[in-house]
This record gives sequence, structure tokens and C-alpha cells, in this order.
Amino acid sequence: MKHFHETKITVALGLFIVAGFFVVSSIALAQSRLDAVVKAAQQEGALTVNAPASLSAPERVEFVRTFLKKYALKIDVQVDPSGGSMVRKIANVAQEIAVGQPPTWDVLIMTDYHHSLLFKEKLSQPFDWTATFGIDKQFIAYKNHSIVFATSFALPVYNSELVKKEDVPKSWDDILSPKWKGKIGVNNATHHWARLAQVWGEKRGVEFMKKLKALNPKLGSNAEIYTKLQLGEIFLAATLTDSYVDQARKSGAPLKNAEINPIIAPQYMSGTLKGARHPNAASLFSAFLLSKEGQAMWEKTQGQSSLHSTGTKTWNYVQGREVVVLDENFALSKLDGLSEEADKILGFRRQE
Repeated sequence: MKHFHETKITVALGLFIVAGFFVVSSIALAQSRLDAVVKAAQQEGALTVNAPASLSAPERVEFVRTFLKKYALKIDVQVDPSGGSMVRKIANVAQEIAVGQPPTWDVLIMTDYHHSLLFKEKLSQPFDWTATFGIDKQFIAYKNHSIVFATSFALPVYNSELVKKEDVPKSWDDILSPKWKGKIGVNNATHHWARLAQVWGEKRGVEFMKKLKALNPKLGSNAEIYTKLQLGEIFLAATLTDSYVDQARKSGAPLKNAEINPIIAPQYMSGTLKGARHPNAASLFSAFLLSKEGQAMWEKTQGQSSLHSTGTKTWNYVQGREVVVLDENFALSKLDGLSEEADKILGFRRQE
């Protein structure tokens, strides 16, 4: 019996050692892959990122400094915050790639909708995010072409100095009230309305868009609608993302969300464009956005975190709420067509 127990202990110890060896080997392999990407990024010597216009100049500088410090890099990083239509940017990238030119940017930080377009048009390239950076699959989208690093919320936003408390919308249908005629603004992120069709159905979604158009809304980009709302040219924005509400909070502007359900929850994604001049630096930057340092920087500058990460500000906010998170199959099969229909109904040119 004594010998039997000794054999069991010896076998268990052997298995423990073998398991430990494989764990250590896996960690070492992942580190060597990361080291290789960092080395290649350093050799590339540069990186160009297109980021949201809501990222201020000082914030861009801090972002770059934090990224370079994390990986001990000495490369030239340009963060381009040019606003305007994301769809137009994608069209420009498509034209560049079609004629054999590398795209203007290495990385596009855009919503899940826009990354679905990049994927469908074969304008992005895949990367093994898990093997190299240890990124969990829940943060990976479109067959390894994109990573999900933050969640934004799109809700009606009102000027609290112009809208009485009793008039604040309590449902999406409330923003269709005749009292908002000529006093409501609609931005060109028409995919917001297409997302609601994911839970409402296409018929109700399209009917909603037509009723919204009947209110004679002021049209513009997110930034333009945000400005009109602050100036009192409109009383209500049909949707604005939370990054603008965060800006208003910082500046003291009297803009507030109408807390209604369901919440539209676009995901911010990042990934490397096909034919990018600096693909390793691009992949490294995207992974940085999901790192502890990158997440802290994004929440500090944009007021956003990920609803996929338990305990974050965003995760806490959605508890007990109805949230529309874009389904990947819906994104690839329905969303773009519905967004295009919304453009036509509301009066936006497709690449506006």
C-alpha cells in the first residue's frame, strides 16, 4: 500500500511539472511573439491613426506618449482627428487600395458598423490577437480583422435650459412628438436608426425614420448637431453619443441624455488596414487600446469603457437596462442597406 501511494504521488507530481512546463512555454511563446511585433514596429518607424474628432490635441499627445512608453518605442506617431463622414473615409481607403496605393492611415478607429464595411469590402487584414496579445475572443470581431475596445451609447440629448423636465422624452416614440418639429437635430450617423431595426424589425424601423423626417429636422454631422444644441438652434438631438455628453459635462454646457430604453450601444473597434505602410505598429496600437493603460486613457479622454468588462463604468451603467448591441450577422447582412435607406429618407447624401 505504501508503494501504491508513492506511485500516485510521483505520477501527480510528474503531471504537475509537465503542466507547469507547458504553461511557462506558452507564456514564453506569447512574449516572443509580442517582442517580435514590437521590434518590427520599431523598424517601421512610424504609424498613422485616424481617431474620433472628439479627441483633443492635448489628449492625442498624451495618448501617443502613453503608447510609446508602454512598448519602449521611438517612432513617429500621427493621430489624425479629421472629422466628417466615416463612410467617406472608407470610400477613400477603397479608392487608394484599388489603384495599388497604401492607405492614408494604418489604423481606423471606428464603430462596429464601419468595421463591418471594411471587412465586407476586404479593406482590412486579420491578425492573431489571441496568440500574440492574449486578447479574449469576446473582444475580437469579423474573423480576427477587428478588436472591440470600448462601448459608446447613443441616446436623445436635450438642452436642459430649453426643455422642461416634463417634456424630456421617456421613450423613442416621444422624440416623434409634433412639439419637436423644427427644433430637433439629426446627425449623419444614420446607422443608429438601422440598429434599432435589429430589435424592432425593419418595418417599424423604416416607419420611425419617416416620422422623424416629417419633423423637418436640422441635419448635420455629430459635431454640427452638438454645436447647434449648445447654441439653442435646436432643443433636442435625436441621438448623440456619450462622448459629446462627456464633453458638455467637462465644459459646463447644459446638455443631458434622455434616459430611455433601449440604449443604442455602438462598439468602438480598431484594426489594421489592408496594405498599411506600418502593419506591425498598427496591430500593436490596436492591442494597446485594450491594455490597462489604453483603457484608462480612453475612459479619461472619451468617458467610455467596455460593457464586456465586468465592473467598468459602462458595465455598471447597462445593468438592468435594455441595450442594442450590434449582432455581427445583422451587421454583415442588413445594417448597411438599412443605413443607406435611412440616408435617403432623412435627406443625407450617402457619403456625407
